[in-house]
Amino acid sequence: MLEYILYDLSLFETEDERYWSEKCTLAGLEFLTLCDQRYLAAHPDTPLLYKAGVEYKLPAQMEDRNKPVAFRGEHFRDIGRILENGGGDCDNLACWRAAEIRFHLGVAAEPYITKKERPGGGTTYHVIVRWPDGSSEDPSLLLGMGGEKRAADRANEVRKLRERQGEEIAGEIIRRQNPLLGLLRDSQNQDELDLTMGKILQGRPY
Repeated sequence: MLEYILYDLSLFETEDERYWSEKCTLAGLEFLTLCDQRYLAAHPDTPLLYKAGVEYKLPAQMEDRNKPVAFRGEHFRDIGRILENGGGDCDNLACWRAAEIRFHLGVAAEPYITKKERPGGGTTYHVIVRWPDGSSEDPSLLLGMGGEKRAADRANEVRKLRERQGEEIAGEIIRRQNPLLGLLRDSQNQDELDLTMGKILQGRPY
């Protein structure tokens, strides 16, 4: 069993490299989403994210920041590892949610990086889901990020989710399929996904 693939990358070392570091990170998130699509195909009984009993968990580098040697990386967990861990951070959860929207609805949702400058310096990044119409969904917020301090924001996310239920039901009926990503429901779609994953690894547009 292969559990880890370590990409030892030189990202965010200087401000001049920020743009391409963000692009590389986004490519990694897309790769994780495609892996999650394959997981869903291999495990059809996987519960939907919001019914799986998992929760938002702080990233490892924040959990370990008081230790002598802090972890300076990200754990990009797929669905199986999130289930084993009982949860995940924003990139884990957003990729799972984007994958299940693609897989079950045929809608080309994608992980999306947001950022906010901190008053004391530095940048805080956060990963959400972006729908094709430009609207967003924050799985981490819905699964407990911020606790009671974010209750109002969480209520707004719940409202948006309920309003979107009509679109999700329509998606199940129409089965809108994005020609680039595929739904991975048969061998042809699996071949298409393999090709897309290969292009990402080669740095080619897909």
